[in-house]
Amino acid sequence: MTTEDDERRWREAMERLGVDTVRAKLRDAGQGSAAEVRHIVDKQPSPSRGFVEDWLAEKDAADRKHRAKIDLWTLIFAATGAAVGVIGIVVALLHR
Repeated sequence: MTTEDDERRWREAMERLGVDTVRAKLRDAGQGSAAEVRHIVDKQPSPSRGFVEDWLAEKDAADRKHRAKIDLWTLIFAATGAAVGVIGIVVALLHR
């Protein structure tokens, strides 16, 4: 039976390892959500495949949200630049 302390320890260990390393360790785990994912922590119990998959899903969702925010700001800056360019052209044409 896992405890809150186990889950905290697993999350901290996975944060230290990083998403790519955790994904690699997950590939070596057995099938089924209860399968143990080894080499995440030094002390037993190890996290289950389901726990690790849930953690990775949280990280993926946060990454998608972050990328969407960056895409929005890129669009805003590009549109602003285009608007400034058009205004510059109009001003240049009016002062001919």
